[in-house]
Amino acid sequence: MLVNFALNNVKSFRQWKELSLISSSKLKEHVDHEIIDKRLSVLKNAGIFGANASGKSSIVKGFIIAQEFVVTGRISERNVAFLDDKHLPTSFSFVFLFEDNLYSYGFTIKPSGVFMNYIVEDECIESLNKDGSVKATLYSKSENIYLGNDHPVLKVFCEAYKNNSNILFLTYMNSPDKVMRENKISFAMKRIFDFFMYDLTVVDSFKNVYSIINDTNVDNIVSKLKEYDTGIESATFIDDDRQETLNSIPPRTMNILLNDPLRHKFSLANEDEVICISRNTYGTFEVKKLVIKHKNVNAQFSFHDESHGTKRMFFLLGILFGGVLKDKVFVIDEIEKGCHPNLIKKLILDFQYFNKENNAQLIFTSHMPSLMEDTLRRDEVYFVEKGNDGISDIYSLMDYKDRTTTVAKRYLEGRFGAVPKLGERIDATDL
Repeated sequence: MLVNFALNNVKSFRQWKELSLISSSKLKEHVDHEIIDKRLSVLKNAGIFGANASGKSSIVKGFIIAQEFVVTGRISERNVAFLDDKHLPTSFSFVFLFEDNLYSYGFTIKPSGVFMNYIVEDECIESLNKDGSVKATLYSKSENIYLGNDHPVLKVFCEAYKNNSNILFLTYMNSPDKVMRENKISFAMKRIFDFFMYDLTVVDSFKNVYSIINDTNVDNIVSKLKEYDTGIESATFIDDDRQETLNSIPPRTMNILLNDPLRHKFSLANEDEVICISRNTYGTFEVKKLVIKHKNVNAQFSFHDESHGTKRMFFLLGILFGGVLKDKVFVIDEIEKGCHPNLIKKLILDFQYFNKENNAQLIFTSHMPSLMEDTLRRDEVYFVEKGNDGISDIYSLMDYKDRTTTVAKRYLEGRFGAVPKLGERIDATDL
């Protein structure tokens, strides 16, 4: 699970800022919102609030950039650093709790001078004590420390990587051709990499993400949509024999599937259509498309016919309730976009209910102050504000003594900052 996330010189965050998920010992309500591990208690939720252009999305982008670089060794985001400091290094830091073990992982990168390529300046993995102090440094690029290099095979890998600055050591050591023995460093590197690869889901845009919907979870999604008063009665995948559907699959995607004997089914989707493609025992592909039935309407609707908000609810329900919640971390930008506030509140409350016996975490940005009242604990509320210098800051509601139950009202009044500073009305005659 994620304990802490910090970033430096990323988008509008020019200095080190952190999002801490350690719960406050002062609060006793909603104990089911905590993951309690001996002396350490970690929050399951975090709501980030602030004005438009305050930097909320920069936090989400930070997760995306770090994840992409760890998993692929590349960054597709055009501008990573604060623009005035785009020539300076960018850093990320994470603290994780895995099976009673606390680890910190961080790396620093800098533009190489080649478009969208970066140099790894530093990288570090540490084992921590419960109070956050360093128990042992497992790997450090700058200090040339690697505790497992006494093993002959690992020593070869270390020597081969030594002068490599184009990829993280974490990424390098988790490539399929690397054999990792079971020791402290290999466990840490595998578990941390798996967090970025499998456990972290980050959504900052709802383009090309609907592939989460498939014929194994669509019934669960529909059962929830019925509760959400969307008018949807059922949804299913029906045969689609259009050759152009298969022809529309990107060649690279098709090539991966043709050469992966273990992968028999996948979904491709956009805001117009959701299709499920499976490979039968003869090696040929069968295509099905999603159709939707509404109450008291005989006709079938395509995904294209649904409203933007309903499509978003399909996806949100899919990621939150379509699989195993244990240890997953969901980071969602503008969670309420296109959806009624009551639906989003119910969605988050449902997530919390189903997550009582699990350790999933939901981090989201929002413009819904009502969530501060009874949906989130006070230590789960964070604010982001951008100063006149264009630099963003993130801070907790717990930083304020005024933490009454009317948090939303106080927030809209500007008590906690992170609200738009509205100018005077402009007279049309002055234009």
